Amino acid sequence: MIFNRCVDMSRFSWNWGLAQRLEQYKNNTSSERFTDAMKQHKEINCLKKMTFNWMYNYSKCIPQEALHNLDQAIKNFVNGRKKGRKVGFPRFKKKQE
Repeated sequence: MIFNRCVDMSRFSWNWGLAQRLEQYKNNTSSERFTDAMKQHKEINCLKKMTFNWMYNYSKCIPQEALHNLDQAIKNFVNGRKKGRKVGFPRFKKKQE
């Protein structure tokens, strides 16, 4: 039961981070198109106090690792494209039954 909730929290953090990055990509025209995992982690920590109170019931490492994994996935996408490989952009995660 707790494991499932932790997985849900990880998926929520990944999807939240990906949505934030896509929104920033669409609205930003500078050379720095994506933020990094640490900036997003600080932002989600600020939102925990007001919006995501339920996150306090679980380890702080769960969203931190999810955002770190998202950061690595985007880096792999960018580096793969630069090398001419056909690499897909990270996708939103959905609940697996």
